[in-house]
Order: sequence, then structure tokens, then C-alpha cells
Amino acid sequence: MSGADLKGARLTAAVLDRSNLFAADLRGCDLRFASLIGADVRGASLRGADLSLAILDNADFRSAVMLRQTPNGDSVKELPNSGHIRGGVDFSGASLKSASFKGAALKGVNFKDAILQGAAFKSAKFENVCLTGAVLTDVFREELPFSDAELRGAVLAPTREAAARCLKILPLLQEHERWVTTGGRDGQAAILDDEDIRPLSKSLKGRELTAICCRRVLGVGADFSGSQLQGANFECADLRDANFTGADLRGTNFKGANLSYATFDKADIRSLPMPNRALPVNFTDARFRQEQFARSVHDKV
Repeated sequence: MSGADLKGARLTAAVLDRSNLFAADLRGCDLRFASLIGADVRGASLRGADLSLAILDNADFRSAVMLRQTPNGDSVKELPNSGHIRGGVDFSGASLKSASFKGAALKGVNFKDAILQGAAFKSAKFENVCLTGAVLTDVFREELPFSDAELRGAVLAPTREAAARCLKILPLLQEHERWVTTGGRDGQAAILDDEDIRPLSKSLKGRELTAICCRRVLGVGADFSGSQLQGANFECADLRDANFTGADLRGTNFKGANLSYATFDKADIRSLPMPNRALPVNFTDARFRQEQFARSVHDKV
């Protein structure tokens, strides 16, 4: 399948061991639980693909050069421009939760903004790899041959300081709920701008958080399921893999937010009725896929 165009293909649990996917276009593919053991994936683009729990052991993800035939019969080199270097494999924005890269050749690979939570890299060979914005929680640190400085741009496990800070945020949430339930007569509206709310994940479920301000928060994997979030402000927040199942999101502001792989099953994303107008959900410049909202309650967004 060298050079094949497989954009958006559903390949869940497919067995592609030792397959030739050289310079293939696999953008947006569903490759959950797939097996690509020993596959040749050099120069391929997997931007935005879902490879959660995929087995990629001993696969070849090195940079690639492709030969293209010109009309006069000459062969010329063509470098796929998919990764962070020309010809590199592109996993940018992909979901690779608990994927296995044991023994894989990862040369020139672009993992920018990829979700690599729980991924295994035992004996993998790294060279010129981009991990900017990649989620590396629950990855064994000893399997990554990078210094702390080299991983500075990645999303690592919450620090002790962030965990301690979240203990102070819990009372703010309680005060906010009092503010909501009393119509502003008691309590105080919470402002969580720029906070790492990941340690709070399970404490955000089913809460009264109407109009809460969470601009630029780090909330990868946060669980807001069943919460009241009407008119909340998540502008430029990192909410990759967050759970909004059954949440009331009418009038919520997601402008510029990263919502890749967030779950909106049965969430209410209709406009919020106001005294003088209806306030729509704002997804301007947000990152998501249309199918993430297939089972949500919505009107024009």
C-alpha cells in the first residue's frame, strides 16, 4: 500500500503486520486496536489519526524519500512534507493512548500535540523527534532518552505544586456552586484562568459550574460529565480527551480551545436563551472533529 490514499478509513483492529505503508496518507484514520508490527510506515502521514491501544512494535517510522516519474520518463525525488521535517512521519494531533512502540525506529517523527498517555517505548530508537505539546503522562520516564529540558514543551504528569494548588481550588468550586444556586446572593464566582486542573479531574463531575471562567486551563482528560457549564469560558483551554458527556454547555465559549478527542456524547450545545438574545456556543478557531458531536444535542453552532 505504498503511497496509498487512506484518509479517514476505518481500520479498527485491522491486522497490518509487516505491511508496506511507505508514504501512505492515513490522516484521520481510525486505527484503534490495530496491529502494525514490523510495518514500513516511513514518510506516512497519520495526522489526527486514532491509534489508541495500537501495537506498533518494531515498525519503521523513519523519514522517507519517494521517487516520482516525470512525463519524460525521468525519476525525481519527492519528499513528503507531512512531519516536522520533510519526509518525516507525521503523528501530530493523533491519539496514541496506550499504543506500543517497542523497538520501533522513530527517526524524524512528529508527535506534536499527540496524546501519548500510557504509550510504551521500550527499546525504541529516537532521532530528531518532535514532542512539543505531546501528552506524555503515564509513560515510563526511563523509556524516553530525553533530558528534562528537551521535554519542556511536552505535557507531563502534574507537578506536586499543581496538586497542592488544586487542594486550594476545591473550596473555590464550592463557593462558585453556592454563587450559582443562590443566584449570586451568596458565594463567589470562581476564576481558574491558567490553572492546571488535571488533579481535580474527578472532582469536576456533575457540578454546578455555570459561568465559570477557565481560560487557558490545562485540562487534558478532565471529567466534566453531567456538569452544568452554561455560559462557561474555556477560551484557549487545552481540553484534549476531556469528558463532557451529558454536560449542559449551552452558550459556552470554546474559542481557540483544543478539543481533540474530547467526548460530547449527549451534551447540550444549543444556544443559551438570554433576556435580549440567544447566546450560541462559540467554537471559533477551536480544534475538533465534526463526528465528536454526532450524539450531542445541538442547533446551529
